[in-house]
Amino acid sequence: MRDFFSNFFVAILLTGVLSRFIFFLVKKKMPTNISCFVSFFISGIVLLIFIPIFVGFGVFVVEYLLSLIIWFVIDLIRLRIISG
Repeated sequence: MRDFFSNFFVAILLTGVLSRFIFFLVKKKMPTNISCFVSFFISGIVLLIFIPIFVGFGVFVVEYLLSLIIWFVIDLIRLRIISG
């Protein structure tokens, strides 16, 4: 159980950095509300390509996809707060 939480913490950090970086790049070219969705899908595709090679598809679904969805919800909440 301890191993799961340490791996999940790494997954949250990795997906957070990746989604923040992609959101920063996409926000320059698109409106903020659209860039939130685009960064989610691009981050998901990048993670889907690279993460199963190292940890397997099951770990990707359980840890990395869940953490990506958590960051997407945080982005939607931030978007809702910013837009009023």
